[in-house]
Amino acid sequence: MIFKTACRTLRSGWPMHLATVLQLTAALLLTAVMVSSISLRFERYTPFREAFESKGLLIAYPTQPNAEREDGMLYPVTAEEKMMSYFPQAQQILSSYGTGITYETNGGFYKVLAYGDDILNAYTPMLSEGRWLSPQSTSDMPEVVVSNHTGNTQVGDVITVQIDYEQDGQWLKEDMQVKVVGMLEDGAPVAGLTGTNAGATADTFHLFYRSYSESIDQPLMIFSRTQLEAHSEKAQFFYSGTMMVLYEDTATEDVLKEGAKGASALGAVGKPTAWKLEIIDENSKLYLYHQVFNLLPIIVVLLILTAVSSISSSALGVRSRLRDYTVFYLTGLRWKQCALINLTQSLMIGGAAVICTGVAWIILQNTALGDSIRLILNLPLAGTLAGVVMLYLCISMLMPLLIIGKNTPKEILTQA
Repeated sequence: MIFKTACRTLRSGWPMHLATVLQLTAALLLTAVMVSSISLRFERYTPFREAFESKGLLIAYPTQPNAEREDGMLYPVTAEEKMMSYFPQAQQILSSYGTGITYETNGGFYKVLAYGDDILNAYTPMLSEGRWLSPQSTSDMPEVVVSNHTGNTQVGDVITVQIDYEQDGQWLKEDMQVKVVGMLEDGAPVAGLTGTNAGATADTFHLFYRSYSESIDQPLMIFSRTQLEAHSEKAQFFYSGTMMVLYEDTATEDVLKEGAKGASALGAVGKPTAWKLEIIDENSKLYLYHQVFNLLPIIVVLLILTAVSSISSSALGVRSRLRDYTVFYLTGLRWKQCALINLTQSLMIGGAAVICTGVAWIILQNTALGDSIRLILNLPLAGTLAGVVMLYLCISMLMPLLIIGKNTPKEILTQA
C-alpha cells in the first residue's frame, strides 16, 4: 500500500518531482566530475605506488640501453641475469621490452613494445577503441594494441608481423599472425616508453611515462610478453626505455650509487639520467596533495549545495503534500508511515536521478566537452555518489518528522 500511495502522489505532483530529479542529477553529475578530476591526478601514480615507495632508482634512457660484448659491439640486453649484473643487489627491474618483431605499413615501421605481467596488469593506457591486453587471454594468436596512424587498422583485424631470430649464425624471419584488440588514443601516456618527457613535471611519477603522439612518434605496437612466449619460441625480449630498479628496503646509499654507475655503464646514444625513487615518491605526493588541495574548495561548495538543495526540495515536497498526509493520517496511517511514504518517493527520485546522470554522461561524451572531461569509474566514485544519494534520502526521511510530527491534523488542515 505504501508503494502504491507513493506512486500516486508522485504522479499528482510530477512537475515538482521532475525539478527535484533534475536538481539531484546536476549534483550527481558535478560530483562525478570532481571525483574523476581527483582520480585522474592519481591515475599514473597509484598503479606503481608500491614501486615508487620502494628503495631504488628510476632510470631514463634517451635511447635503448645496450650491453657491450667482447667483440666491442653493443647489443640489446636479452637476459635478466645480464641486466641484473649492472645493478648489484637489485631485486627487480620494471621495464618495457623491445622485441624481435617488425611490422611495416604505409606509415612506416612500427616501434614494437612488450610488457611483462607486472606492468600489464597494473596500468591501462587510454584507448580510443577496444580493450587492453590480458595475459590470461585464451585467443589462438597473440593480441596487440596499436596506434592508428593510417586509419586503416581496425579492432578485430588480423595482421601479419615478422619475428627476426638468429639460428646457426644467420638472421631469419618468420611470419606470425596477431589480432588487434585495442587502439591507443593519441596523446595517451605510455609506461616505460623511451624518451620520457621529464620537463612536464620534473622529478615526479610522470618520469616513468611519455605521452605518445601520432603526429611526432613512429607507429606503436604493444604486446603481452606472456602471450608472445606462449605462441612463439622464437620471440626475443630485451630491456628498452625507462625503467625502475628496485632494491631491498635496507639498501644503502652506496648501493644506489653503484646502481647509478651501472646504468651509465650500459651503452646508449646519450647519457641516462637516474633519480632515487625516494625523491620521486616525495615529490609525487606533494604534487598530488597540491592538486587535491586546489580542488577542495570546489568540492566543499558542491557538498554544501547538494545538502541545501536536498533539504529545500524535500521540505517543499512535504509542505506541498500536507493535505495528503493529513488524509492518510485520518484514514489510519501514522506520521511515521507518512514519512515512510516520503522515503519511498525519495528512493524513486534518487533512482531516476542516477539513471539520468548516466544518460547525461553518455550524451556529454559525444559532445565537444567529451574530449576534456573524463569519468573514472572506480570505488571512490561509486562511494561518493552513493553518499550523495544517501544524504538526500536521510534528509527526506527527517524532514517529514520535523515538519509534520509537531502538528496535529487540525493544524495541518487549517494551514493547507
